[in-house]
Amino acid sequence: ITLRPPRLRRRAVHAILLVPSLASLLFTAYSFRAQSIGEMAIDSALEGNWKASAGQFDLAAQADPHFAFYWLESGYAYGVLAANGDAASLDAAIGRTERGLALEPDYALNHANLGALYWQAGRRDDAMREMRRAVELAPAASLFRLNVGLFEEATGDGDAALRDYRAALDLDPALAAGVLWPTTPLRASALDGWRAAREPDRPPRTAAQFTAKARSEIAASDMSSAERDLSAAWQIDSQSSAVYLGFAELALARAELSQADRYLRAALWVQTQSNAEKVAPLLAWAELAARQGDTDAALVRYRQAFDAVTDYTIFGWGSWGWNPYAWFVFQRRSLPVDVLPQLTRADFTPDLGRRLLALGALYESRGEDESALLVYRRLLANDPALTEARDRIARLSP
Repeated sequence: ITLRPPRLRRRAVHAILLVPSLASLLFTAYSFRAQSIGEMAIDSALEGNWKASAGQFDLAAQADPHFAFYWLESGYAYGVLAANGDAASLDAAIGRTERGLALEPDYALNHANLGALYWQAGRRDDAMREMRRAVELAPAASLFRLNVGLFEEATGDGDAALRDYRAALDLDPALAAGVLWPTTPLRASALDGWRAAREPDRPPRTAAQFTAKARSEIAASDMSSAERDLSAAWQIDSQSSAVYLGFAELALARAELSQADRYLRAALWVQTQSNAEKVAPLLAWAELAARQGDTDAALVRYRQAFDAVTDYTIFGWGSWGWNPYAWFVFQRRSLPVDVLPQLTRADFTPDLGRRLLALGALYESRGEDESALLVYRRLLANDPALTEARDRIARLSP
C-alpha cells in the first residue's frame, strides 16, 4: 500500500522549499543594486568628481547598510573633499568612516584615516587614539608610526615624537631621504640621532651596499671603481633591479646610451618584491628617452613614474589602481587610492621632485598647459620647498 500525503501538505512542503530560493533571489537583487551604484561612484572619482562619488557611495551604503565597504569608501570620498577645503564634508567623512569601522574594525588603515580626519576636526585625543590603534594593528607600517610622531610633536611631547620618528626610520630607512625631516628642528634632530645610532661604516658585503658604493663612485667620476663594485654586486645578486640600474647609470656616465637602454630594460624586467623598486629605473628610462629625442616615449615613462609616486595605496609606490584589501575582503572594485591626503607621508624626496619637473616641461612643449599645471601643483603639494614648481605655476596661471 502506498501512502501519499494530502495535497495540502505537499503544497506546504513545496512552499517551504521555495522560501530559501526567494530569499536568495531577493538578497542577490539587493546586493547587485548597491554594487551597481558603487561602480558608478568609483567611475565618478576616476573622473575627478569627488562630490558625485561621495553621494553615490552614500546611496550604495543605504542600499546595503550592513556592508562596511560602501561606508568606508563614502568616508574616503568625503575626506578628499574635506582635504580640498570643503569644510562641510569633514563631519560626513568622519561619520561614514566611523560607521564603516563599526562593521569592519580590524584593518589598520581605516583607523589611520579616521585619526587623520579627527585631527583635521581638532579632536586631538580621538585622533591620537585611532592612530595608535593603527600602529597596534600594523606595527611594521612606517606611515602610521610617523603620523603618531607628528601628533606628538604638535601636542608638545617631543621625547615621544623623537622615539616614533626614529621607529618609522627603522621600519623604512628610505624615508631618510624624504622632504619632511628638515621642516622642523625636532624632525631634523630625529634624523640626525637615527643616523648617528646606525652601525658605523664597514666594507660592503651585500649587493645593496656594493651598489650604493658604486653609485657614489659614479657621482665622483671614479668609473673603474664603480664598475668593479657593480660586478661584485652582480655576483652576489644577479636578480637585483638596483644592480642593473647601477650599470645603466655607469653606461650613461660613459655616454653609452644603447648599453644603458639594455640595462634599464633588464632592471624593469627582473622580478622584485615591490613595484617601488621599479620607479628609479623607470624614471631613468624616461630621462634616457628624452636624451635620445624620443619625446613620446619620454612622456609615457615620466607619467608612469609620476603616477607611481603620487597616486598609490598603503602598499606603496607603483600600486596605483590596485587595492588588494577591497578585492580580497569585500570582492569589490574600489577607489584606486586609499590613503587620505590628511595623512602625512615622508617618502617623497627632493630629487624626485626635481626630476619629475621634466614631465611638466614636456606637457608645456606640447601646448598642454593645464596638464603641466596639474603636475607642478602635485609636485609642490608633495614638496613645498620645490620653488621651481611654484615659479612655473605662477608663470602658467591666468
